[in-house]
Amino acid sequence: MIGGYENDEKKVLECDLPLVVFGDHTRCVKFINFQFIPGADGIKVLLPKIFIAPKFLYYVVNILANKIENKGYARHYQLLEKQLIGLPPLPEQRAIVKKLESLFSSLDAGVADLKKAQQQLKIYRQAVLKKAFEGELTKKRKEKNGLDFSLQNIKIIDL
Repeated sequence: MIGGYENDEKKVLECDLPLVVFGDHTRCVKFINFQFIPGADGIKVLLPKIFIAPKFLYYVVNILANKIENKGYARHYQLLEKQLIGLPPLPEQRAIVKKLESLFSSLDAGVADLKKAQQQLKIYRQAVLKKAFEGELTKKRKEKNGLDFSLQNIKIIDL
């Protein structure tokens, strides 16, 4: 989100917040709700009009940025600004944003659960391997069948 730091307060961009920043070269889209200093000339600062919810604009620009062709390090805003979108009334925009954020929150929780399950599976796998090498997994079968194994039971051929 933040590419660097600067102590010169004169460089802070004076504008209404929140806003959307579009990386003209990278097609990266950021929602900004804090004062900042533009770090490069390769960005476009998008200030929403009063009839556009800032977060709605952010999500729309994200979608459009992914729809336009990636031309490498070229300027992409010229392609982005040609895209047409339907603009619902402000209350509907807010409802859409609320639903999207609820879904993203659920996705984030699901990702966290999956990461936790992956960690638990790693621990479980180590426990199974430990028991296997300690003979605990075959202990009952060995007791029943009298099977045991050690290198002393192997015939060695001297060459």
